[in-house]
Parts: sequence; structure tokens; C-alpha cells
Amino acid sequence: MFNRLGFVSVLLVSIFLINKPAMADVPTLSFSASVKMPFSNDENTGFEDRILSELFCRLGYKVRVHFVEAERALHELSAGSDDGALGRVHGVTASYPGILEIPEQAFVREFVTYTKPGVELEQGWSGLDGKIIGYVRGWKIVENNVPDGAQKIVVPTGRQLFKMLDKGRIDVAIFNKWGGLAGTEKLRND
Repeated sequence: MFNRLGFVSVLLVSIFLINKPAMADVPTLSFSASVKMPFSNDENTGFEDRILSELFCRLGYKVRVHFVEAERALHELSAGSDDGALGRVHGVTASYPGILEIPEQAFVREFVTYTKPGVELEQGWSGLDGKIIGYVRGWKIVENNVPDGAQKIVVPTGRQLFKMLDKGRIDVAIFNKWGGLAGTEKLRND
């Protein structure tokens, strides 16, 4: 179902990023997430949900996680609309000065390619050259590494990404391994 690109992304150098001005004394902190299972879900029982809830519970806060598109999450966080964002890549603070990065790695998220049978790829980012590549808007690790020779199709959600792959509108979908496995399973069951 998926081909490894031969790279592992240290997507989660920090488990979340925190907005500098939004850290006033509030009983409930608002966090955004752009990827659901297995990392986060509406019931707040995903992997990142649990870590975040436990961490802030010990500090005397409640946490509310809501879902928005990845790029929008960065803009809202930088503008002070949210207190934090789950699962962001190291280094986005250069483009978003209102964000303070917490340099603590919780886990490493692997990015892999998902293809339909018959699509051949070489390892590494350069193996995507000449292909129609789909990925989620705002995923900076992908935006910064897909070669210029690839046709890029950017979508707002993982669900839309896998629907495009299923319908043959893209050759390759780039997504995180565990979220992609959960997403493809959901498509099979729909």
C-alpha cells in the first residue's frame, strides 16, 4: 500500500508550538490539530491528545483541541487565536514570528508515499520527479522537499488526498505513515 521514501521526518521536534501572546492566565487552553487518528480525534483520546491533556492537567489547565487545515492552524496560532498547535515541524517560526517553538521531541513521524498498483518510484524525494504528487496544504516538510519537476496538487485534508489517489487524479499521496494507514482503512470501510 505504501512505499518508503527513504527519509524520516522529524516532524514533531516539538509536540506543539505555543503562541507567545496567548499564554495569559486562562483555565482552558485552545489547541489546533490538522491530523486526526491516531494522533488526535474529536473525543480527545488520540496519542497527542492524551499527552497534551496530561501535561497541562499537571499545570492546572484544561485543553480544548479543535481541527483546522494545517496552513490555517499556523496563521491562527501566529495571530494569537490559538494557544498551541499539535504536531508541527521544527523551524516554522521563521515564517510565523508570533509562534514560540517548544524544542521537545515526543516522537518522530515518518512520511511515506501511498500509490495505486503499477506506480514505480525510486527512493528519496528525487524519486517523485515527473509524478503527480498530492499532499496536505501547510505540511512544510513536504512543501520544502518535493522536487520542482513534480506536479503538485495541494488539498486541505488527508481525506481529500486519499480520495484523489483512489480516483486516479494523483500518482502519489504523501502522508504520515500512521495517519495514512488509519485513513486508507476508513476509506475501505466507507
